[in-house]
Amino acid sequence: MSQSAFPQSLNIAGGLKRRSVSVRNYRVNIAPHNGSTFSPGQTIKLQIPTISRSFIDPACMAIRFKVKGNGTDYTIDKNAYSFFSRCTQSCSGAVLSDISELNVLTHMLYDLQTPVTQQLSDGALVQGAGLSLNQKNDGAIVNNTEKYFVLPLWSGVNSCDKLLNMDCSSGIEYTFYLESAKNVLRSAGTPANGAAISTYTISEVELIGYVSEISQESAVLLQSSLGGMSYNYFYEDFSHIAATVPANSTKEVHNLAFRYSALSQIIACMRKSSNIDNGNQHSLSNRSKGNLTSYSFFVGGQRMPSTSVRLSDENLGEVVSELQLSYGLYNDVVNSSTLNGINWASGAIHECFAVDDGAIANSGAQGDADAIAAGTFAYNQGSIGSFCFGLDTDGYKSPMTDMVYSGMNTQSASISAELSFANCPAQMSVSYFAKFQCILSLDPTTGSYVSSV
Repeated sequence: MSQSAFPQSLNIAGGLKRRSVSVRNYRVNIAPHNGSTFSPGQTIKLQIPTISRSFIDPACMAIRFKVKGNGTDYTIDKNAYSFFSRCTQSCSGAVLSDISELNVLTHMLYDLQTPVTQQLSDGALVQGAGLSLNQKNDGAIVNNTEKYFVLPLWSGVNSCDKLLNMDCSSGIEYTFYLESAKNVLRSAGTPANGAAISTYTISEVELIGYVSEISQESAVLLQSSLGGMSYNYFYEDFSHIAATVPANSTKEVHNLAFRYSALSQIIACMRKSSNIDNGNQHSLSNRSKGNLTSYSFFVGGQRMPSTSVRLSDENLGEVVSELQLSYGLYNDVVNSSTLNGINWASGAIHECFAVDDGAIANSGAQGDADAIAAGTFAYNQGSIGSFCFGLDTDGYKSPMTDMVYSGMNTQSASISAELSFANCPAQMSVSYFAKFQCILSLDPTTGSYVSSV
């Protein structure tokens, strides 16, 4: 047995925290450099400035903006993340991150990891989430009244584990691609209103960040501590591949060009193709199970998991367990998600995770408890699907808290997904996302950031 020791709570001699080096912290508000007013299909470009002896906290950055509609009441699909279909991060032309269908991915992770009551608190106040638990996919109303939103940035370099050095030749640039109006917005009135959705306007955009400026003496000490090495950061990123499942299909194989030195996870979802770019539907957040009966992935010819994951309306636990495994939620009794919903008026559980078609009926009310206020095509929350599925490819499945990562090297391996259906009810658009580990380095020669995957 090892030598006896005091617990941390009795480590009186070595338990005191040490004071930080001298630092001045302040907030920066960065405006776009390519315009001031933006509409669907356009891009918003914002760049972190270069400042000597200064560091920006990537975990405390957000994009703030104002939205105005065209007069008719429309609801945002899920929350204000819907406005951004893609985000790239680059430095001096080098791409550091590029995620397509970022809004679809964000909504999927939001459902998997966020408690439903969060929408009634800061989710509604900050991110434009809805105010009704019975319609958790209906976000804030957009009309002629201007509304402001603040969205924390979470993807790409914003997952870095340390403060980013701003003393460089060129700051990191963000490019946000704006989603089409009919994908972002949904009519809260008649079906004809949904067909008429055409535009929205975004303005007063700011990239918000918090900067720590250290003294000249501290900057010299920090540089000398590197011993001639460059600034290196660890972060996690996602990439996207789209595929299609035809109506009435019973089996599909999709080839996935996910080639990385450390692939950590694959997560995927299906949406009914006719819902996309449809102003009467939740085009981005309404996901379908599509009568899927089993799935597995092949990496270098090896099936993963070793046996296919099977599922049905009465057997969804295995799929959810695989998702929990991927996000360190396995055996976490505290975690709460919105994969299913609750009708708080009747107490009934909406089995959103099991929805096969994922389409909202566009005529008639389906229950007053679920009616949209003053709307003429109400719907039952149970018709909104939240299904998703995935694979954990880390070598160690438990969350790692030390200085290691264990993603699979797939740089020379072929990857494919094998999906089996009990007759897919409609054409489905499949979105596959790969999560992988990256190293961000500040090149000492050029003074620019580069990424290694």
